[in-house]
Amino acid sequence: MSRKKKIVFTVAAALLFLLFAEAVAR
Repeated sequence: MSRKKKIVFTVAAALLFLLFAEAVAR
Protein backbone atom coordinates (compact mmCIF):
# COMPACT_ATOMS: atom_id res chain seq x y z
CA MET A 1 0.00 0.00 0.00
CA SER A 2 1.39 3.38 -0.99
CA ARG A 3 2.06 6.02 1.63
CA LYS A 4 -0.39 8.47 0.05
CA LYS A 5 -3.19 5.89 0.20
CA LYS A 6 -2.39 5.21 3.85
CA ILE A 7 -2.66 8.93 4.68
CA VAL A 8 -5.98 9.27 2.84
CA PHE A 9 -7.36 6.21 4.66
CA THR A 10 -6.25 7.59 8.03
CA VAL A 11 -7.87 10.97 7.37
CA ALA A 12 -11.11 9.31 6.23
CA ALA A 13 -11.19 7.15 9.37
CA ALA A 14 -10.61 10.21 11.56
CA LEU A 15 -13.46 12.11 9.88
CA LEU A 16 -15.82 9.16 10.33
CA PHE A 17 -14.83 8.93 14.00
CA LEU A 18 -15.50 12.65 14.52
CA LEU A 19 -18.92 12.38 12.86
CA PHE A 20 -19.76 9.37 15.05
CA ALA A 21 -18.62 11.17 18.22
CA GLU A 22 -20.67 14.23 17.27
CA ALA A 23 -23.78 12.08 16.75
CA VAL A 24 -23.30 10.37 20.12
CA ALA A 25 -22.70 13.66 21.93
CA ARG A 26 -25.99 14.91 20.59
